[in-house]
Amino acid sequence: MSDYEAVETVVKSFVAGLHEGDVDRVQAQFAKDAVVNGYYEGECIRQDLHGYIGVVKRNPPPALLDEEVDMHLTAVEVSGSVAMVRVCYLYEALFYTDHLSLLKIDGGWKIVSRLFHHD
Repeated sequence: MSDYEAVETVVKSFVAGLHEGDVDRVQAQFAKDAVVNGYYEGECIRQDLHGYIGVVKRNPPPALLDEEVDMHLTAVEVSGSVAMVRVCYLYEALFYTDHLSLLKIDGGWKIVSRLFHHD
C-alpha cells in the first residue's frame, strides 16, 4: 500500500469509527499526544486526545440512528513522512470540515492534529 493510500485508510477509519461509535477504532487513528481544536456551536474547543475521546464516548453513534456515512476527502497531500488531509463529513446532523495533520510514526500513519469546523 502506498503512503497516500495508507493516509486515506487512516482518515476513512477515523470517520467510520465516529459513525459506528467505535471509540477504540477512533482512538487507534491518533497519536497518543494528538490535539483536537476547533469550534463547536460557536465555542472554541481545545482538547488533548483524552478529552476528545470522552466526547466521542458520550455521543450516540449516527449508525444507531440509521444515518448513512457521508464523507468526502477533498484534499490529500503527502510529503515524505508528513501528510495533510481535508475531509468533510456529516456527523450528528452537522456538516464538519476537518483539517488533519498526520505523521508517519514507527512505520504507520497517525493523526497528530485535528482542526475542525461545522456548519
